Amino acid sequence: MSFDRAPIYYDIFDARTTTGVSKQIDIGSFRNQAFSVYGAGTITATVKVRISSQEDVDLSASASATNRWTYADLAPSNAAGVITDGDTGIAISTAGSFDFEINQNCYTWCALEITAISGSGAAITASLALTSNQ
Repeated sequence: MSFDRAPIYYDIFDARTTTGVSKQIDIGSFRNQAFSVYGAGTITATVKVRISSQEDVDLSASASATNRWTYADLAPSNAAGVITDGDTGIAISTAGSFDFEINQNCYTWCALEITAISGSGAAITASLALTSNQ
């Protein structure tokens, strides 16, 4: 496999302890999007990925007729091919790494969202690797 350019990496969250939506990232030119999420502490958390193909979307705002986005289905790297519904997200109940991809096909934007987080020392660190292959 050859890449038409080197992977691009984004640091999304650095030990984030609160809910919220990351900065939106332009994924339109990339075939593959691999998220790496690490949950620290005695953690209970849920993460989701917001996606959109709307040119002027604001992924930090609520979805509406003029701000169209949805949650991406997630493909965890260790789930034997089982896809996680995007509306459900990835549930984190132990400290450790959770890696997954999204099936983006024609979406332009994505953002990682922490919808719930609690526990002693609970924090989320996350990054995204983008690649295109020929």
